[in-house]
Amino acid sequence: IATLGHSIQESSLTSLGSYMMDLTFWLQVMVLFSTFVLAVISISDSLNTLLMERKDEFNMYYLIGWTRGRIKTHLLKEVGIWSVISILTGLILSSISLYVLKVSVLWVLTGLLITMTLFLVMIFLIVLTRRI
Repeated sequence: IATLGHSIQESSLTSLGSYMMDLTFWLQVMVLFSTFVLAVISISDSLNTLLMERKDEFNMYYLIGWTRGRIKTHLLKEVGIWSVISILTGLILSSISLYVLKVSVLWVLTGLLITMTLFLVMIFLIVLTRRI
């Protein structure tokens, strides 16, 4: 997102840049969208595998008196901790890369905020919609 915004901003400086941006804008948007869809599929599959592998553990929690809500809350906390650590690591590494590429700080912060929000909401929805 940051590189797309930076490209739009920088390409508007010259007529050749504007022309090239007109030619490649939708390609960049499709690459961004495809990357997001692949990330959603990958994370969803990983969480599904995690839930299937831990089915016996969740049954044990249910047998000792935990409600389904409490089990989901426990799982959401656990997945949330791992997700936040992973997302923050990715955000730090991508921020460093964008800084080296001299992308403006405003675009970096915008991209980081949007990306972090989308992935946290996505992970939250995936965990809540799974049957335990």
